[in-house]
Amino acid sequence: MGCWNKTCGLSNLHIYAGDEVYVFVLSENTDKTDRCYSTAFWSPLLLPFYSQYNDYGGGENSHGAAFQTIMNAVAENLIEMDVGENQYHDIAVKREGFGEEQFFEAVHENRLFTKGWRGAQCAVDFVMFRKDIVDYILDNRVIESYVGDGKGTGGYRNNYIHYKFQDILTDIPEFINKIQDMGKTSSLKSVLDELKLDPVSNAKKIEELEDLIFDMSIQRGFENVFEWRHPNKVSQWVRGDGYRYSSIIRISELVTKLVRTGQIEEATQILTDHLKAQFIDGFMSATRHNWGPAGHEGSQSAEVDDYRVLLSAITNALDKEKQEWEEENEE
Repeated sequence: MGCWNKTCGLSNLHIYAGDEVYVFVLSENTDKTDRCYSTAFWSPLLLPFYSQYNDYGGGENSHGAAFQTIMNAVAENLIEMDVGENQYHDIAVKREGFGEEQFFEAVHENRLFTKGWRGAQCAVDFVMFRKDIVDYILDNRVIESYVGDGKGTGGYRNNYIHYKFQDILTDIPEFINKIQDMGKTSSLKSVLDELKLDPVSNAKKIEELEDLIFDMSIQRGFENVFEWRHPNKVSQWVRGDGYRYSSIIRISELVTKLVRTGQIEEATQILTDHLKAQFIDGFMSATRHNWGPAGHEGSQSAEVDDYRVLLSAITNALDKEKQEWEEENEE
């Protein structure tokens, strides 16, 4: 088997051997009738891991705060297979020993499946994004958010605020602190007052009540951490229609479990990676990209001049539209 350049699923640029990449696990959508979103064909797990392209369609030296958790989750949900008729391609896929090598090889041989919605067999794949492309977007994309009532810092009548990805990350400590406090609410105090439990002699029972109230608070994912429209930017970005994304891992459960067990640093790292995925998913929607495995497997093409022509054509079209809009609005 020969080697080839991988294709970046975000920029469509080549990926050379050894290039650093973000890897997103994908679950195939069985219902492809709704094409309104970037998840029309494949649902991404919004929790990437990091790898280096190995020149043969997969990754090596994979790492990241969530890497092993992702591998474990795929292994737990996969449909096991024995060696098929073609012993060279119909490889065995087993939970035992499942990891980086087995993941990429099973996808390459079209042998990785999990049980999806209502037990249907669901194909699992992945897409690689060049790290330099993703990091540039994270550093330079500006979000315009409506706040109204002239409370913003720019835009029409100062009704908007503008911020970048780094500004979202600064709100992580507040978000995690709020999760820590969710089991110690006024609801708990009222329960304790009604039950007349002595906090010293009933410490274990009180701890169990805290866990119960916490579980009830977090059962809708991150939705209940802060109320709707709270200025915490993390809260705003982790809300939404999670049904459109892969549920191989319930990220809200993972983060809250880490917070509750005092693993704050790991929870922060995973929440950061989840926010990167959310931010890039938003960028994909804004630029009309679809999630899916990148094509051109087997090609070693890297014709950069044609990309520059494409970029010039896009810039020219956008400049023309902008000029027409300004003329119509007398700006």
